Amino acid sequence: MSFGGLEPLVLAALFGLGRSQGVPGRPSLHGGTAHPAMEFSKQMALHILHRLPVVDAGTSPHIHRPVYDCGSDLFEVPCSRQAYEERGSDYNWSRYDEGFTQDRGAVEKRVADHATARNGHTGVIDGGDCLILVVCDSLYESGGKVWRFVRTGSSEWFCFRWSAGMRPKDKRLDPPFMLEKLYNDPQSWMDRERKMQEAWRQNASYRSASALCTHLGRHD
Repeated sequence: MSFGGLEPLVLAALFGLGRSQGVPGRPSLHGGTAHPAMEFSKQMALHILHRLPVVDAGTSPHIHRPVYDCGSDLFEVPCSRQAYEERGSDYNWSRYDEGFTQDRGAVEKRVADHATARNGHTGVIDGGDCLILVVCDSLYESGGKVWRFVRTGSSEWFCFRWSAGMRPKDKRLDPPFMLEKLYNDPQSWMDRERKMQEAWRQNASYRSASALCTHLGRHD
């Protein structure tokens, strides 16, 4: 599938833009009716998912490096989520929907559901060795839910989610962001991640969470 060589986030983030704000020139949805942008967002996300390279499940920082979750105000260790189990509604942010799975259909369904979230706006980010979905209630208010998918085998994936950019107590640990800015400047998400990780390494809570994972020293 070809996407014209354009920035992945710019393409995928078209879904939802202007849907409620009426921004000229942007795709929109009306009354829940499917729009071509919705299908495009889904296909873009699935395209990235299917071409992900296999990462080492024992050493990948996407699995073993702690992540700050502004919802819990804690550094969460992704590898603490082990068994993926599909439960609840299409848009349920259940902890059961994290961890390792060999159920390709369940992963594809989860990706498709969030890439076409009817009650929010979705940015799809090609992280190279991971797929990131950022689902926000508004384009112009900070924060949202983040899903990250990595491939750990020919038929195995690891899924992790967290809340980001919403009411952060320390903006160095979790800088606010708006999906509208990501749409206009896709690189800003990667820049945000690099700055966060620099700040995290200086944080005592991050170091405590890191100690829970014996693999972290190999790659951090």
